[in-house]
Amino acid sequence: MNFEPLYELKNRLENVAVVGINLAKDDFRLQRAVEQVKEYSTVAKVFKQIYDMGQKLISTDAEDKCDIFLDLLALLDAVLCTQATTYSGEKPQEIKSIAKNKDFYKELHYSELSPLIYAFTENGGGRLFIIQDAIDNNSEIFNDFRLKSYMIKGLSDKYSEIVNLANKTIKKTKKGNNSIVKRWIFSQGWKRNAC
Repeated sequence: MNFEPLYELKNRLENVAVVGINLAKDDFRLQRAVEQVKEYSTVAKVFKQIYDMGQKLISTDAEDKCDIFLDLLALLDAVLCTQATTYSGEKPQEIKSIAKNKDFYKELHYSELSPLIYAFTENGGGRLFIIQDAIDNNSEIFNDFRLKSYMIKGLSDKYSEIVNLANKTIKKTKKGNNSIVKRWIFSQGWKRNAC
């Protein structure tokens, strides 16, 4: 499906936002963009709604013109975001990731992370076993960036065994943690030689 008419309508609406909503009725480019969307209005209800709102915007001088404008722009933006693809040229291409490794984010459920979060942040028995069990059976879970701050918080635990395990897991994970740990230590008011 060609989304160019929808992008054109979005651009026209953004221009109307700049020059003023009262000039929307006289903008012939906006009228042409709305007419281009007319053929899509038979395909799906959402396109018909976009077309109807566009017609109402360019044909009325009502006080609710601003509401119509904002609703139309929001709906159009939502449709374009959900239908978007990323490619240049004719063929889709793989998106280059900004993450340096593929372990940056793992699809982990909260039920997998919550025992470790509890073990590093709360008080109570059994925490040492939870951390040790995760190290022995599922050590890759510590590469998830969402656990980093909880492991760092574990460095200030009152039980030295948990501090030692937190320290070991931080050292074993990928490089780049030193700056995170140092920032946390300095934010806690510890001395610089603690690093």
